[in-house]
Amino acid sequence: SSAASDVYKRQIVKGPFRQGGEVMTEENFIDCVKRNNQRLFLIALSFTQNHNDAEDILQNVFLKLWKYDKPFHNDIHLDKWLTIITRGRSRKSVHLTKRLKGFLR
Repeated sequence: SSAASDVYKRQIVKGPFRQGGEVMTEENFIDCVKRNNQRLFLIALSFTQNHNDAEDILQNVFLKLWKYDKPFHNDIHLDKWLTIITRGRSRKSVHLTKRLKGFLR
């Protein structure tokens, strides 16, 4: 009965992303952020050249991760996903900043 209850609980949980088919705990999410934060920040900063913009990008990337509900095969898959999302958000931020500066001239 408790095994059936656990399966039911896993099916209705929303929010934290899944790793290996299981819902990631808040503790695992925090470990993931700690493990990737500096590397992703440097990627975002290399695009934006602005600490505040890079921090905003990371906040959005980790929020997207928290809401993501598909499984990652392993930490390497997760890290690659985070890198791709960070690069995409960084490029978009730079593009929007350039457009805004052109619009304000």
